[in-house]
Amino acid sequence: MDTSKNLFSQRLKELRKSAQLTQQELSNELNIKQGTYSRWERGLLEPNLAQITDLAIFFQVSVDYLTGKRDKEYSTISSLDHEPMSVEESSKIADYVISSIFKTLSSAKEKGISEARMMTLLSELGFEKEAQTSLIAQLYESGALKQSE
Repeated sequence: MDTSKNLFSQRLKELRKSAQLTQQELSNELNIKQGTYSRWERGLLEPNLAQITDLAIFFQVSVDYLTGKRDKEYSTISSLDHEPMSVEESSKIADYVISSIFKTLSSAKEKGISEARMMTLLSELGFEKEAQTSLIAQLYESGALKQSE
């Protein structure tokens, strides 16, 4: 017996019940038949990857948690469960993230994405207005972005 199938079905049912939804209500939200959903919960049918992703997004959990690959949802893992990261490690990660953002924004500009759209994307990523402006200015200063003619 595949325990990951059973765990998926069990977690699916637990998440639905914790959201206080009936199978019919959830089926309507997911735009699927109630019978299909019922078979998922009973382990008689497996959703496809897109449907699993939709479920994870709907319940705001990771696909790993939903499918039983992890015992805990990422958001419930305490930072005390891990060794603290050194300043050097944190700095390397921050540099990598900033470098990735620079490359992405530079590529976006080359593909014709407007500066306004880049600012919107940075905002959606959680950057404050001041940080957005600073990042864009740094890109121009570094030569990664060129002023429009």
